Amino acid sequence: MRLKNLRKLSLWYNELQLLTKVKVGSKFVERGDVYQVYKVDEKKVYYRPFFAKTKNNSYTCSIPRENLGMINIRKPIIRNQLNEILRSFSKKSSNKADLDVIEAKSVLDMNQIEKSSSVVRKFWRAKERDGDGFTRAKNEVLKLAISRIVEEVALVSKSTPEKAEERIRLALS
Repeated sequence: MRLKNLRKLSLWYNELQLLTKVKVGSKFVERGDVYQVYKVDEKKVYYRPFFAKTKNNSYTCSIPRENLGMINIRKPIIRNQLNEILRSFSKKSSNKADLDVIEAKSVLDMNQIEKSSSVVRKFWRAKERDGDGFTRAKNEVLKLAISRIVEEVALVSKSTPEKAEERIRLALS
């Protein structure tokens, strides 16, 4: 219990540092997408997607500085955390309880890569186990879960999202 509280405190501290030390070039993660700050003034922070996609080539955002604490953003993980997550994909899950689709989606909305990767692992194992019995809805959640971690894996491993997805799938196999 104490370890969980320390982790929560650590997450809160990291988020607080992100919000107070935001500067041009800072990167953050929101719902699996990596963004980079390109302009900061006294009132607003301006940012855009770090990985260019055809659908978001000119997509930019701004948010008032005082509202940064109200949105669900966080700093990207570091390489050691990434390695730990990728290693966890090859381990058998000790928790055999299946997540249902609604519960899994709510976990994915938390914007915590450790929990999102747990959803990936559970649904991947369920897909392997169930084969043709794996529902379409669960398959869609698996795709969503992978998409929620792929950009951050690419950022930390200094690769493309496509190569990061290959790396994730290889770690799961």
